[in-house]
Amino acid sequence: MTQPSSHAETLRRFRSLLLAAPRKGAIADTLDYRDYVPGDDYRRIDWRFCARHDDLRVGVPGDRDGLPVYVLLDCSASMAIGDPSKFRLARTIAAMTAYRALADSRRCGVSAFAERTVADLPALCGLSRVGKVLRFLDALLPEDGATDLARAVDIFVRRYRSHGTTVVITD
Repeated sequence: MTQPSSHAETLRRFRSLLLAAPRKGAIADTLDYRDYVPGDDYRRIDWRFCARHDDLRVGVPGDRDGLPVYVLLDCSASMAIGDPSKFRLARTIAAMTAYRALADSRRCGVSAFAERTVADLPALCGLSRVGKVLRFLDALLPEDGATDLARAVDIFVRRYRSHGTTVVITD
């Protein structure tokens, strides 16, 4: 497989996989399982579990829906190493994470850091905002200096006090 030339091309390649991911209400949205009780919604039965263990289990829906997704992206000098560089791959992962979050109608923000916070994109919502996220990621370059993850997390926690999913991409 040839290397994609841009983040947009990467997203196009993986779009069919991303769109094929389980949607809201599917078993993948569950946080826990419990024994089946007559009267339970049969659509919530995990049939794969049943086939392996000969026991009916029902997925209990989680409360993850609607929580924002935050991406912390390392832009330190060490990320520029490799071919393709670790930074290029990290930006691609960040773009795919943001796309999935926005496609699921979840808010998504990106914070780039090295020794300090380099750039910050506040949480956006809606699939129409993917272009803005991609432009933000494309404008980022590796910075001189080392990674200061502790400082980046400290700043992030003070800035974003709400609950959500945080994805840290670093080497």
